[in-house]
Amino acid sequence: MAVDASIFDSIARILARVFSRRALLTALGGFPLVRLPHTLGAQLSPATCGASGDVCTRIAGCCSGLTCVTSAINVNYGVCIAGGGGTVSVGTSLISPFSEGVELEIAAVLNSAALTETTSTSSATESTTTKKERRDVRIAENKAIQDARKAEAQLRRDQQKLDSRNRRRSRSGTQSLSTVPRLQLELFFTNNPEEPEIVRLTNLNSVSVTVSEIKSIPPLEGIQLSPPYELGAGENFLFVSGVPNHLQGIVDNRYAWVGAQICGAASGDGFSVFAGFSSDSVNHEYVIMCDQTVVGAINRKPKKRKMSKSKNKKRSGG
Repeated sequence: MAVDASIFDSIARILARVFSRRALLTALGGFPLVRLPHTLGAQLSPATCGASGDVCTRIAGCCSGLTCVTSAINVNYGVCIAGGGGTVSVGTSLISPFSEGVELEIAAVLNSAALTETTSTSSATESTTTKKERRDVRIAENKAIQDARKAEAQLRRDQQKLDSRNRRRSRSGTQSLSTVPRLQLELFFTNNPEEPEIVRLTNLNSVSVTVSEIKSIPPLEGIQLSPPYELGAGENFLFVSGVPNHLQGIVDNRYAWVGAQICGAASGDGFSVFAGFSSDSVNHEYVIMCDQTVVGAINRKPKKRKMSKSKNKKRSGG
């Protein structure tokens, strides 16, 4: 057991009361230091262990359950007291085993030191635990801050992607409005006067279009759709001719618009449909003839393709 300076002083004060250095030297002066013959040493019995309060030396130690307490200035001579065994050096005063109760006083000081050491160890353990808890709290706080920053950064990235997508869609919508809608016309009829004729109009755009009118070729009459019919992206709309008057009208995506049949025996018969990207935009005419000839957006002027100089030379044979 480690003994600090304050414990040394406490035990030294106890020992100073019971046996001073001068008294011990005087006592030791009365015993001549002589070398005993070898034969006398051989007759002595082996040294036994010291009991509580007995003298202990390097040769004759203390019995089990006792500790040899010596002075720091003379570790070869001490007193046996209750303890965990071994030797403990304390104080700077010589120790005498001849004072009544000295072992009890020394034991009390040593027990107090042990209690203080235990308390210090417990405090150190509590302090270590407290430090660990504070460290764990700091780690958790830092992790929460990092997670919040990551979430905020991800939110910004998602918003930027959404804004970019919206801008692309807006540009695409603007470009689409400035071009001609892509529509497909198909005609279904059997030349049977009792069966209707069906013109199917399909929106091939990624945005909706508005269908405003259908006419016959040659024109019998122009039928305005009021209000104009909005055709979603990828959807189709059916124009039905040759149906009785009481069945005419718009039902879902089907419009029975005229009772007479358009496709007759004469050539040049057909259908003309008008549509645009909105009711306010320019309407474009789409034509399908009874002989299945399809003319899409007949008012659209084809763009001339620009050829490079090398291609022009090849065509001209240069």
